[in-house]
Amino acid sequence: MSLLSRFTGFARKAASSTAHRLTPRKVSFDWQKTPLDWLPNHPFASHFINEINMILPAGEFWFCRLYNKALPWVTDDKLREDVQMFIRQEAMHARAHSTAINEYLNRHGIETGRNTRLMEWLFEDLLADDPLGLKTPAFLQKDWLVFRLGIIAAVEHMTCVLGNYA
Repeated sequence: MSLLSRFTGFARKAASSTAHRLTPRKVSFDWQKTPLDWLPNHPFASHFINEINMILPAGEFWFCRLYNKALPWVTDDKLREDVQMFIRQEAMHARAHSTAINEYLNRHGIETGRNTRLMEWLFEDLLADDPLGLKTPAFLQKDWLVFRLGIIAAVEHMTCVLGNYA
């Protein structure tokens, strides 16, 4: 019995609500027959989501780095395992989105270099542990980590909504 449950009568709730083990899936796509306007009758939505795809390789590798930094703060064993599996899944997603850029967007004549370089700068420099090379004071480091984890939560929510829409 934990100290909390002794004094409050409540058992500590598990931090992870998944009843099963998360298993990263190896994802790959054959882009050869995918049209540029891949959402039928929705060319704007197709192009909008294609543009968002250019954010994701650098963004998802950034997710992985941040979650690895957050792991020491995770004390629940099941949640720690969930986070580790999520990191693996995000690394696979980043690679899949990279192939979409190389094998799909570029094949359709979309110039992606400028946008992908901008995203690399955003995630590797601006949203780095020490933004733009400026040392983050020790007393702000945890808050800066939590803030960036909040950005990930917002992005994951947005991509879930877009995926559901598509």
